[in-house]
Amino acid sequence: APMVERLPTRPRVLPHAVHASYGKLAIETERITLRIRMFKDDLEKALAASIRRPKVAMESTPSADSLFLAYLAQHITLAADGAPLKGKVAGSGLEKDMWWYLVQFPTRNAVKTLTLSNRIFFELFNDQQNLFKVLDVTSGEESSLYFIPGEPGPVTLSFSR
Repeated sequence: APMVERLPTRPRVLPHAVHASYGKLAIETERITLRIRMFKDDLEKALAASIRRPKVAMESTPSADSLFLAYLAQHITLAADGAPLKGKVAGSGLEKDMWWYLVQFPTRNAVKTLTLSNRIFFELFNDQQNLFKVLDVTSGEESSLYFIPGEPGPVTLSFSR
C-alpha cells in the first residue's frame, strides 16, 4: 500500500475582510460635528501602537477620549477657511463590532472652505478605506469623499455662502 503523508492542520484565523472607517461631517454655522465609526479591534490596535503599549481596551472614559483625540489630530486634517480645527469628544460607544465617536469642532463663523483628509489606520493596513460624507446643513449640499493610502488627500471643498 502507498504511504500517505499527512499534512499538519493549522487553525485558520479569519480577520474581518474590510478595513474601513465611516465618517459623517455636518457643517453648521458655529461648529462642525464629526461622527466616525471604526472597527473596534482596529482602533484598539492603532491606539496601542500610538502609545507603544501591547494593548488598549476601548471604553468611554476621559483618558480613552484624550488618547483618541491625540490619534485623530495626527491622522485627520480638518481646517475651516485655512484655520486648523481642534475637536472635543461629545460622545462615544460600541455599536456591534464598531466603535463610534462624536467629535465637535467649534468654528468662528460660517465656513466657506473646508480642507480635510482622513488617514486613519493607514499605518496599519495598506487596504484601508476611509469614507467621509460631508453635509452642509445650511444649503443641504452633500459630498462623499473616499481616502485610501495611495490617495490620502487633503481635499478642499467650497460652500456657497
